[in-house]
Amino acid sequence: MNNTATSHFKIAVVLVLFLIIFSSIIFASANNTDNISSNTTITKIIDFIFSAFNISARLVTENSTPIGNQQLFFYENDTPLSSAFTDIEGLASINYSPFPGTYNILVLFNGTENLTPSNLLQEITIPNITLSNETLANETITNETIVNETVINKTQINQTAINQTNATDIPLAITETVLQGDAIIGQPVEWINEITVKNPNNKSRNLNITIDLPESASEIDIEDPDKKGPAMMSQAVSNKHNLKDTLQNNQEKKYKITYTTSAPEKHETPTSTGKRILISSDESVHYHNISAHTDIPNIDYIPRLYRILDNKRIDVTDNPTYSVSYLDTDKDGRYDRIEWIVPQLSNDTYEIDLTILNIQSYPTVGGNWTVRFETAGTSDLTITAINGTYFGTDLEFLEIKCGTQILDYLIVDNSIFIENYTCNETGHEVSKVLTSGKHHLKFRFGNITKYAHNDASSPFNSTWNTSKAGVSNATTIKLPLESSGTYNFTVNWGDGNSSTVTL
Repeated sequence: MNNTATSHFKIAVVLVLFLIIFSSIIFASANNTDNISSNTTITKIIDFIFSAFNISARLVTENSTPIGNQQLFFYENDTPLSSAFTDIEGLASINYSPFPGTYNILVLFNGTENLTPSNLLQEITIPNITLSNETLANETITNETIVNETVINKTQINQTAINQTNATDIPLAITETVLQGDAIIGQPVEWINEITVKNPNNKSRNLNITIDLPESASEIDIEDPDKKGPAMMSQAVSNKHNLKDTLQNNQEKKYKITYTTSAPEKHETPTSTGKRILISSDESVHYHNISAHTDIPNIDYIPRLYRILDNKRIDVTDNPTYSVSYLDTDKDGRYDRIEWIVPQLSNDTYEIDLTILNIQSYPTVGGNWTVRFETAGTSDLTITAINGTYFGTDLEFLEIKCGTQILDYLIVDNSIFIENYTCNETGHEVSKVLTSGKHHLKFRFGNITKYAHNDASSPFNSTWNTSKAGVSNATTIKLPLESSGTYNFTVNWGDGNSSTVTL
């Protein structure tokens, strides 16, 4: 046998995908749109993909808009395989390594209150693997890159088999795992590409593979487990790198490639109530779990964080996926920084409302007390009389308005309750003061709380004789008022005319 001769064996795997028309009998309930309301979005499953060790499918609307964060179920011949949630591109993937044969693969979406159910049925055929004495250069082996069971990149490795001399030779077994390091705004992202190569033959084999790295990859390094140092790797063209080595009989090696890619970026734009933050990356790979942050003016309440998706605001403040937290970095007892997790990039937009409740009180004595306030977003609003103040005894609740529109409300114990309150104008809570002294109201909007107070005193009458000598002339009076006080009184001028003065 000539050891210098080169022969290549081809492993031919033919994947035949047959598109099966949706079953109108078994899945009639999943695709029935006869009684769909106007608020329901029709869905469909497309882009069924089967590759080595992986099945993927995409969930979209009837207008082909991707639907994220929805669970798809995968079945093989009516037997459950697994399930996965769709990403922001509507794609869900599971691991799948079948034996040779023919399989019916069902992908099922059960639907939600606003999304219709849908399904897709595919038939795949996995033939028996045959070995031949044909020559094959650059045999392509596709390996899935997985972080926390989420496919974040696909890398192709071109394997050239050297010194294969008979049909009993077995190709090198090559697997690859790519791990993303911490992704933080403004900092380069570190990656670890681990490649495991096993030689199952009873003789040595040469390794010659091409590794695809991101075009912007820098600080590239590779470690050889035997030499405890750099392995033989050279750059071919652009982002392609060649790895060469020799493996002895039945030897297994693990190579570790490290590199960095450019930092995710943040762009902030002021809005009328806060700011809009764009988190972005121009990388060809999609970053996952990016640590984002923004600085805010010192405030004593928790603002809401909204994600902008399809021009709609989604409140993610309490969603554990985003891990929103509030920091007091200067230790003054008020929040000045917000941190959260962006599940996936390339681009994601968020908004923060910094002015939630801006309460101003104008108490009157024996009259109406009006509290003005402003809110942003939608949440339940509860106004409670507290600290010895009672509706019906100290205050008579009159109305609550958004701008000039009077709103409906419920009286619950000692509180006024408005469900799903939203107002783009100034809100007004109006109560008639029934008793003198201090009165207190607590406004709770979502998880934000503010307070309003007054100090009502009994009305009094005072008479001035302007004909007497004094510091003002005969047609005016001068009152010794406190500059920080709040006043509301009526002046009768004695000639049938009167004036109301509110300060």
